[in-house]
Amino acid sequence: EAFAIFNNQITGTIPTELSNLSKLKTLYLDHNNITGEIPFDLFSDFTEMIDFRVRANADLFGTIPITLKYMTKLSTFYLDNCDFSGEVPTELGQLTKLTELHLHQNDLLGSLPTELGSLTALVQLYMDNNRLHGGLPTTLGKLVKLEYLFLYDNELGLRNNNVVSDIPTEFGQLTELKELRMNANRIHGTIPTEIGKLTLMEKLILDYNRLSGTVPEELGLMKSLKEMTLYENDNLRGSVPNSICENVVEEIVTSCSLDCTCCTCV
Repeated sequence: EAFAIFNNQITGTIPTELSNLSKLKTLYLDHNNITGEIPFDLFSDFTEMIDFRVRANADLFGTIPITLKYMTKLSTFYLDNCDFSGEVPTELGQLTKLTELHLHQNDLLGSLPTELGSLTALVQLYMDNNRLHGGLPTTLGKLVKLEYLFLYDNELGLRNNNVVSDIPTEFGQLTELKELRMNANRIHGTIPTEIGKLTLMEKLILDYNRLSGTVPEELGLMKSLKEMTLYENDNLRGSVPNSICENVVEEIVTSCSLDCTCCTCV
């Protein structure tokens, strides 16, 4: 029920014959030198699969096959640190048992599918270091078990025809969230006061965006906050509330345009 060959120097392509192992529940091929594409029909035969990992194969490329929708028992799906391209399949929304979805460090394009909001068991969603654009789906607010949301180093916030997008107020429903990393995007608008409801938040990383307005007083409600970065958001104005300074135990980094008694200014 398990096939694990990882941290080796395996070369060549993924053999189509793997699909004959239809009872597999675990497949680890990560940290190798596998090349080529994932066979299109491979996923459709893995209806018992729970844990699938091919991460860290730098020359594994192509689009992510839409046949992944047949792996309805899947809990862990790691395709990060490869060279996958194309859009994020909307069919991911059918894998409602997913708890960990790692697609970071690829060359994925397009927008984040609204269908991701159906993955209500998700604890980890890593989509950073791609070329994703468009708005942040409000449906992500349905992922109430989410603890880690990494979207940094994309082009999120900029839609077609230069229509801009901001942080959805629905993110205030992600009350289990510990880390929110959305730095190095093109996110506009103000920081929603609803973010203050995320009292388990430890790291709020929003630098290198296009945020404007003031830093909400409500962020002072995040009693677990250890690190917050807001620098390179040139349209943020005013001051960082003292209530935030009283909570953060490690570091606050802001632009020098903000008044702050406890921040590092860059």
